[in-house]
Amino acid sequence: METKPNLTAQQARDRLQTGNQRFVEGHCEHPHCDAGRRKDVAANGQRPFATIVTCSDSRVPPELLFDQGIGDLFVIRVAGNVCNADECASVEYAVAHLHTALVVLLGHTDCGAVTAVVNGVKAEGHLARLLDGISRALRDARAEKPEAAREELLNATINKNVVNAIDDLTRESPVIAEHVNNGRVQIAGAIYDLTTGKVSWM
Repeated sequence: METKPNLTAQQARDRLQTGNQRFVEGHCEHPHCDAGRRKDVAANGQRPFATIVTCSDSRVPPELLFDQGIGDLFVIRVAGNVCNADECASVEYAVAHLHTALVVLLGHTDCGAVTAVVNGVKAEGHLARLLDGISRALRDARAEKPEAAREELLNATINKNVVNAIDDLTRESPVIAEHVNNGRVQIAGAIYDLTTGKVSWM
């Protein structure tokens, strides 16, 4: 028997948007952060209402910027919010076993990983492989905006990187693709503004 999600995709998105509005306005409620919540999720398990794939940047804490608490969000963080094998596997777990109906690919302004690619920084080791994935977003952005100045190109690449990550999830994972195609899961892209605190949905 199919387990129903904690919230529908639209309900989850509405809750995230409302929480982000509280964060931007400085009226955070900090829900589900007390001892009772800790005991509840420890004893009864987690039932997050949304999955967030975002950057490891210390300025982008999902539970804070969406004003959520313990057990509310299943968060996957990686530099540049890319979706390689491990990230895909984590999302598979979230949608197939935790039954989150909404997956959010969250990029952010002034992303260091994307900036490094736009600036042509040479990296070594595993970081080179990670940045190579972002290079595809830069190529796509340049193709669409061949005359763009650096700042416009950076922002376009940040957006393209989110779009590509969404494509990677469904292309590389038949599990995720099946959940999306049968309507059990929605994937949404969004960009977090480091200065204003606002999340803009794509």
